[in-house]
Amino acid sequence: MSNDRNFDDLARRFQRNVYGGLKGQIRLAVLERDFAEFFPQALSAAADKPLSILDAGGGCGPFSLPLAALGHHVTLCDLSEAMLAMAAGGLACWGSNAFGQASPLSGSFVQVQAGRRFSCGLT
Repeated sequence: MSNDRNFDDLARRFQRNVYGGLKGQIRLAVLERDFAEFFPQALSAAADKPLSILDAGGGCGPFSLPLAALGHHVTLCDLSEAMLAMAAGGLACWGSNAFGQASPLSGSFVQVQAGRRFSCGLT
């Protein structure tokens, strides 16, 4: 079994190179299309029945923060404090609704999920 990789030393470069340009926009558009096809309730507003979503290894939150903005309860965990700081900073981009719905947590997936129940998980 391999050890998890902490991206603290690469966080800014990762965010800029992977999500800061066209490559990231395409990646996120493909994900949104896949969510719409296979998991449509995740893309609908969560006023009546919000999902409890675990984003394991969620980094700076490009997948889960938009779901939090829709009103779903998102727990984003990552080993990298730098990535989590970027996720916390990114909450402002998604509006005030996301602030109460997203919880960036430091640690591995196993530590964060112990004893908790989630509707679904992102990895």
